[in-house]
Amino acid sequence: YGVDIEEQATEIAKLRLFLKLVALLEPGDDIEPLPDIDFNIRHGNTLVGYATANETERAVRGTVRGKLAGQGVLLNDAWGEISIRLLAAGEAYNNFQIQQVQRGGHIAQADKQALTNKLDELKETLNYHLAREYGVNTTKTADYKKWKLGHQPFHWYVDFYPLMASGGFDVVIGNPPYVDFKQLRDFSALGYATSATKNLYSLVLERCAWLTKGWQGYIIPISSTSTEGYIELQKIILKNELWFSSFDDRPAHLFDGLDKNTLSLLILSPKVRISLPLATRLNRWNTAERSNLFPKLIFNQSPSSTLPGCLPRTGGYIDKSIWQKIFNKKELLNKAYIKVPSNAVTHYSRKVNSFLQVLDFVPEVRDGNNKLRPPSEFKTLSFAQASQADAVFCLLNSNLFRWFMDAVSDGSHLNKREIDLFPFNPALEKSESERLSTLAKLLSIDLKKNSFERKMSYKHDTLTVQCIVPKFSKNLIDSIDIVLSQHYGFTSEELDYIINYDIKYRMGQGLEEDNDD
Repeated sequence: YGVDIEEQATEIAKLRLFLKLVALLEPGDDIEPLPDIDFNIRHGNTLVGYATANETERAVRGTVRGKLAGQGVLLNDAWGEISIRLLAAGEAYNNFQIQQVQRGGHIAQADKQALTNKLDELKETLNYHLAREYGVNTTKTADYKKWKLGHQPFHWYVDFYPLMASGGFDVVIGNPPYVDFKQLRDFSALGYATSATKNLYSLVLERCAWLTKGWQGYIIPISSTSTEGYIELQKIILKNELWFSSFDDRPAHLFDGLDKNTLSLLILSPKVRISLPLATRLNRWNTAERSNLFPKLIFNQSPSSTLPGCLPRTGGYIDKSIWQKIFNKKELLNKAYIKVPSNAVTHYSRKVNSFLQVLDFVPEVRDGNNKLRPPSEFKTLSFAQASQADAVFCLLNSNLFRWFMDAVSDGSHLNKREIDLFPFNPALEKSESERLSTLAKLLSIDLKKNSFERKMSYKHDTLTVQCIVPKFSKNLIDSIDIVLSQHYGFTSEELDYIINYDIKYRMGQGLEEDNDD
């Protein structure tokens, strides 16, 4: 069974299924008639329409989102009639399916037309109820037709009545559209808690939660499990047992043709969740390693997190131990900021590459007239003392913090949440503070020495950018991690793991490094 808002897509899906059946034939096989699947693959809007019995009854009885629709008595009487018509449609549906699978696929055209008529009549009745929920005056024919054309309602409880009446589908899988509401015109879908995420794929997952009594599997952006904007979606997916694996888009892509798209694969069990989700680390691979990517996935229990909107992704026992030791420190980094102007500052870019762009100076960006302009996406943290700024400069450049970003972020942005809620008090004991201040000065000099200029041409201007390449300062960054490992009490095994974390991908292995201002 399947639904798509593009009618052409449904026809292509049916054709591909037929071609798949034909491809399975062996020489000499008897060719049976192809099954009629017009009632299996349907055209309509997944998000607009009545999905369940309760939702349908509530609407027809005249209660709309908890309020009487103004036609209560009439509609209460109408529900009994519609219930009878639904049962008749269900019988016709079952008869059609028997012809599909038990009578060699021979469908009586009269039976098919009778079912079509029954479904169309029911759908039109429900369309009027739904249009009123959307504030449409259904007595104005033009307004009603415009609404119906724009929203293309699909009533799951009618079109798949026997399935929905039995509790829903056994399995739901999908690659829902990743579309920000800003890209849509005149879009509205009522009654979704996930509307707060402002992305269509969240609404699709919420709807699918209503449609299934069994397993669910989705391909969705990694932001779904790692950002505060998707908390409402996380509340829904965390009602069930959850497994999720996550994939970076560099050096190789999970899907060709999708650039800058870090993705997660979610599997939801029909069981109510009683434990923390199981997750893989954020995976990276070269194209040649693709065939071994999925067989090597290892799922581990996601650690509990105080970061809002975050389901952490960690690997094996070493990751778990490092996580626990970090969060044994109770003082958070955001307690050290000051709001007044200061010379003790650390700058960071929100862009995430193999290394973060964290500096104690502002990189130069010059326009076509050789005038300095502020670099894009750079933020500033201020501290009371230079030693504190040095310590944070070192921390955010460390392999440790880059590991942490892979565990908690969307893979593309360094948000203030990750910095604010990292357990670190930059007012360190004297020996650690002095060592980090020395390393901060050396790292700053090295980053400047290894930087280079890149000229970028745009439609309205040319920019000359000072590009920073932290991988050339890896030895100094490793020295920072040695100090941090003592601060957090890491073992030599854990320190070695952090220093060499994803090293072949982060260092490039001959691949061109992306350098952003």
